[in-house]
Amino acid sequence: MRCIAHDSLAQSNPSRRESCDHRCRSFCLSVTLPVVAARSEVKLDSVCHMASFIRSIFTGGGIERRIHVAIQPERSTCEAPDAGGGFAHGQLSHAQDILFRDTDLRVASAKALTDVAPSAYDLHDAPAVRFTNGGTGVPSGSCAVPEGHGFEMDIRIYGRAGSLLLDIDQARHVQKLRGGEREVIDATKRDWTLSCEGPANRLDDMASGSGTSESPGDVGARAVETLDALLASGRETGTHIIVSQSKKEA
Repeated sequence: MRCIAHDSLAQSNPSRRESCDHRCRSFCLSVTLPVVAARSEVKLDSVCHMASFIRSIFTGGGIERRIHVAIQPERSTCEAPDAGGGFAHGQLSHAQDILFRDTDLRVASAKALTDVAPSAYDLHDAPAVRFTNGGTGVPSGSCAVPEGHGFEMDIRIYGRAGSLLLDIDQARHVQKLRGGEREVIDATKRDWTLSCEGPANRLDDMASGSGTSESPGDVGARAVETLDALLASGRETGTHIIVSQSKKEA
């Protein structure tokens, strides 16, 4: 079983890069999700929230505690609405990738309200979506976590047999099943620490022929079409946007 955290959320440690251990298992939605629901065969509802402390970057400033870093993002990277700027593409995409990596959910339509900066890129996103399986979702986000605090990511999935919570800020992974059954997977704060070395290490492994990508293209595609619908609706003050559906060729 591969862990969804190896490339983005787990501490970089060579001993943990080939398989999940008891500590890294706290990130593995795929371990418990099939118990909650049989993936796309049943209706799933979800709440997916991502928040970060980078409002100052999106509004033309920087992050004080990282001002010493030699390489700083160019303003155009975060502020160009037609080139991936704004909170949805820059930050909310991370939570979307985790949700779509470990479910077969796909958005069919979306309505959204967004709080935008003067240059028209989004700072806060409040959407509501309908999935192709009939379920509903709330993939929201904000850049206004106070400086000095960490990222917040909260993913909740509700299925026919139970529910699943992944709360990165509070280091919680909780599964609830019928009959009062409850499982809490223990983890330390260190297990949930954000690390940027994972993707670089994975790219290096792939370039040398010793690694594989654990990020299927369809995951990114489902995230992109969701964010595109979210932002399109936000620009139209909550207009209902239908997501164009295409299927893989057999």
